[in-house]
Amino acid sequence: MRGRPFHIVTDWRIQGNLSDVARLLLRMEDWPMWWGGTYRAVKLRDDGSYLVRSKGLLPLSLRWTARILPQSLPYAWVLEMAGDLNGHSCWSLRQAGVLVEVENDWYPFGPPLLGSLTAPSHRRAMAQGQQALHAELARQGRMGDPPMLPDPPAQPARLSAIQ
Repeated sequence: MRGRPFHIVTDWRIQGNLSDVARLLLRMEDWPMWWGGTYRAVKLRDDGSYLVRSKGLLPLSLRWTARILPQSLPYAWVLEMAGDLNGHSCWSLRQAGVLVEVENDWYPFGPPLLGSLTAPSHRRAMAQGQQALHAELARQGRMGDPPMLPDPPAQPARLSAIQ
């Protein structure tokens, strides 16, 4: 059952350069190494999708599949999810001086109760992700001044939700 969508926006500001941040976020199979508090296992499949096992606040392990849909890499992409988590997540990145502004618009589907149960877990996971991404960039020595990047292609400030 698809259910009704709800929407959660997360904004991060990470010191570093956009290409390094995008590289880490787009390599989902590496998430358990640096975002291990949330992502227990991620396996890249032959068809380019991912098998994901994640954990939230509740003592449950979630199993789902994910597919990255490029919009304007490395500046924007959509992550489609199916399984214990259904919906999509729109990622947008923008270089702002020495910071990368990361926006994640998450649109999970399910009954209205799902939002009240899932939102706190998602917010915690994303807070852990911001800290973990910062730590991974520091570990890799990627916290210096960002290089000059070409201007991103013209696009709206936010990706529109997939209908």
